[in-house]
Amino acid sequence: MNWLSVLIKRKIIVGLFLALILVVGGYAVTKLNVELMPDVTFDAAIVNVYAGEKPVLDMEEQITNPLEEQIASLQHVDSFTSTTSIGQTSITVMFEEGKGDEAFPELEAVVNRLKGEVPDVDEVYAFQFSMNSPFDYFLDLYGGSLDEMTVFAHDVLKPRLEALPEVREVQLLGTVQEEIVITLHEQRMRDYQVDAQQIIQLIPQEDQNVSLGEIDKDGQQVTLRWDTKLKTIEDLKKLPVPTAEGIIELDDMADIKIEQPEVIAAAWKNGDPNYISVQVGRSTQATDIDLSEAVRAEVQKMKEEGLINGFQLEELASKGEFIRSSIEDVTRNVLIGGVLAIAIVLLFLRHVRTTLIIGIAIPSSILLTFASMWFLDYSINMLTLIGLGLGIGMMVDAAIVILESIYRKLQEGFPRLQAVVEGTKEVATAVLASMLTTVVVFVPIGIMSGELGKIIVILSVVIVVTLLSSVLISFTVIPVLAHQWIKLKKNSTHSRESRLLNRYGTFIHWMAQKKRRRWSVVCLFFFVFVGSLFLLTQVPTTVMPDVYDRQAELLITLERGTTPAEQREIAEQLHLKMQKIDEVKDYMVVIFSSDMMYMFVNMTPEEEAVRAQDEINQDILQAIESLQEQYPIEASSTMGFAGMDAYPVQVKIKGHDLDQLLALSENIMNKLEQIEGLTEIQHSLGKMVEEQQMMIDEEKVTESGLLPSALRQQIQMAMSKQPIGHMYVNGTYLPIMLTNDQDINTAQDLEKMKIMTSLGEKAVGDFIQLEQISVPVEIDHDNGDRVVTVLANYEGEDLGSINRQVQAAIQELERPTGYSIELGGQLSQQMEAFTELLYIFLIALFLVYLVMAIQFNSLIHPVVVMSIIPLTLTGVILGLFITQQELSVMSGMGIVMLAGIVLNNAILLIDRTKQLRQQNMERGAALAEAGKNRMRPIFMTTLTTVAGMLPLALATGSSSAYQAPMATVVISGLLFATLITLILIPAVYMIAEDIIGWPKRWLAKRRTSGESVSS
Repeated sequence: MNWLSVLIKRKIIVGLFLALILVVGGYAVTKLNVELMPDVTFDAAIVNVYAGEKPVLDMEEQITNPLEEQIASLQHVDSFTSTTSIGQTSITVMFEEGKGDEAFPELEAVVNRLKGEVPDVDEVYAFQFSMNSPFDYFLDLYGGSLDEMTVFAHDVLKPRLEALPEVREVQLLGTVQEEIVITLHEQRMRDYQVDAQQIIQLIPQEDQNVSLGEIDKDGQQVTLRWDTKLKTIEDLKKLPVPTAEGIIELDDMADIKIEQPEVIAAAWKNGDPNYISVQVGRSTQATDIDLSEAVRAEVQKMKEEGLINGFQLEELASKGEFIRSSIEDVTRNVLIGGVLAIAIVLLFLRHVRTTLIIGIAIPSSILLTFASMWFLDYSINMLTLIGLGLGIGMMVDAAIVILESIYRKLQEGFPRLQAVVEGTKEVATAVLASMLTTVVVFVPIGIMSGELGKIIVILSVVIVVTLLSSVLISFTVIPVLAHQWIKLKKNSTHSRESRLLNRYGTFIHWMAQKKRRRWSVVCLFFFVFVGSLFLLTQVPTTVMPDVYDRQAELLITLERGTTPAEQREIAEQLHLKMQKIDEVKDYMVVIFSSDMMYMFVNMTPEEEAVRAQDEINQDILQAIESLQEQYPIEASSTMGFAGMDAYPVQVKIKGHDLDQLLALSENIMNKLEQIEGLTEIQHSLGKMVEEQQMMIDEEKVTESGLLPSALRQQIQMAMSKQPIGHMYVNGTYLPIMLTNDQDINTAQDLEKMKIMTSLGEKAVGDFIQLEQISVPVEIDHDNGDRVVTVLANYEGEDLGSINRQVQAAIQELERPTGYSIELGGQLSQQMEAFTELLYIFLIALFLVYLVMAIQFNSLIHPVVVMSIIPLTLTGVILGLFITQQELSVMSGMGIVMLAGIVLNNAILLIDRTKQLRQQNMERGAALAEAGKNRMRPIFMTTLTTVAGMLPLALATGSSSAYQAPMATVVISGLLFATLITLILIPAVYMIAEDIIGWPKRWLAKRRTSGESVSS
């Protein structure tokens, strides 16, 4: 401890160190970015393509297959899967590990080309999976004419918001774009002997503005330009068309006008399909809070200027507002917790200057943590706030242990310098070991692969930095300030032992006298632990808590193959249900895919609320569940995980022909039905719909002078509008759509439809026959191959045993050429993830054991200390049961940290026991004296941690959803663990020594008896 003597003699070093922390930490706080989640991108992306109500086979042939071929040719693409349904294709692309940021721009370029290359595509989106979504602020435009709202959104809202320096991009969803529709009159076309193909070729030929070359004028070369560009609708109407009777205008054989396309709703605001979603992304130099403030100010200006008239423009969600309220909540809770912790120190030590030292240590450690986060280029976000919340609860532990040890030495009459040095030295190894046992828990997390590993590493680093900062302050600032400020009155030394310490010492001596007494104590705690496990069924559970303040996000899982018409009907029923729920302010419903819908609900603000958010959430879920009997709804959850991956047993069949895939899947289902324990067996094709397939008589088509493509084009034009180009009108590119005036609704109408051939007019029925076929509503692909997945759940049986039986059943099946059958899905993924997590847990336990074994120089003492970890769960279960907080990922993080805190107290006790026994003190006396010496710091660290966490546990603001479960776990577990540490640890310590010492005692007894026989 020579370095400590140097610091005490040169206190200016510590003073300058504190000043440096204050300056650098204060500067870092102003420079740290504020965001909802850290800027972490993952090695995966999703591509969504929307094309109205285009049939599933057309979507697969014209969009999915070409797109997958291009994706397969990209570098760093590991695998891809897709689901094609009516009017929609969704492709999930997995990149090679670490290559996501490099590969995604290439994928995005491929996807963006699609809209210009493939007709009928309405929208194309590509997103790389990330902790932060591409957009940070959301507005709703609704309550008026969709035409007027579209004009306002494109001409006013989007340009003005994108002009703000805080805004990177504004995306509009749900707007309608006008189109130029050319409706050909079939009778006139036949009279003029003109077909649609001539019109399709004519428009781009005449719509030209090109340079033809150069000519000489007055000695200068000037460009000669040809300009027959179509600039207005009148230009298009007067377009000259060559016919058998001469040149006529296009207007003579067609109606030409600008129309609004029929809108198929995919989103509703309060049940209204006339709804536009405005998504705003922030620029790199702005924070989420800056963005929110700037957009709100600009929207308010528009309202004051009277630009928002006849419709509503309202904020839906703001990351900035959530972050602001979360930071305010955390700041307030930390301040309250800090004040309570200081009050606990004052209550125990009853010394103002000592309390003031702790008051300086807390903000110094926090500022040092912020400075470290700034150097590491971390931001203030939900993950780092959780890390700070966990770390701050333990931040004062090291300071209190060192300060209490110094204070006790002063009470024992040591001179001030000796008290500081000896007090720090006595607990130094225990404090360092306690810190290291907590830190090493997070070391193996660095080997965790995948997306979860990236997230947990950030959280772990913040916690580790917080702990290291607090220990650094505790070993430098605390001893120096203690030497400078703590002065005890003469009557303060050699204070009389309290009644509690006397009774505790008596109990430990009582337990040391008889083996059965210590075994009885251990058995009592064991029975309490077993009894607490029965309460687990009464503890609510979830994956992630609802982190939104008076808002709810829900996923509604539909039956596979649900049609767009059924989805719209479900949306209408949801509207009727939401109207009846009190304190639901407004809501939005969006179709994600053919088997998934998303709902976002805004509730009345907290200041106006009468009902709790959990109660409203429950009403919403019950309302959705009430629709399940009449509508194809499978499940609903608050942004949980649902869908096909929920089935642990999955068999994938790959091939091309749908009929063959369906036959193979049914054979496999029959095999699986014979395996006991498998339930809910089904395949992924879901519903089948009827289609009429045209069987073409190619010989007759050829004889009539037609090509099959020309026949298809004429039929297609009669059935729907076909895009043939674009035209720039009034500052906007409008699509040109071609159709005709024939009304085809039935099979008879189609067969009677007249078409032009070289042999004259013919009926379509002369060339085709209609055959009814069944096609799936959804088609899945795996790396470009069609795939059908047989799904099954299981009951009672061992999953490994079922897995072996399923594999045996697969091996018995005959596989046609070009088809493969393999086991896949969640079963293999779960086993892989479980194995990885098990390795990480075992490595963490070994590292904790290693640190304590080195500290105690014993292989048994670490086992004694670690014996309290499972029993600590009793306190956790009781706390969650009493408060009815959910057992989730957040509370799980609290349990991890709790193990470290609990070990800290046990290490203090065992370390002091070891020191006393090295002074030749008897075992029972050493344990009793160690408990008396360490009872005050254990109570102080426990109660200060509880006091620091109490505001988080009782919080009601935005951040309470993820802070309260975590804090509840730490508080309840720690209070119970204090009892375990002071009573159970001495009992386990003595039992361990009894067991270890038995061979020695047995040998000694043998030697004694042998000597007696000899004599």
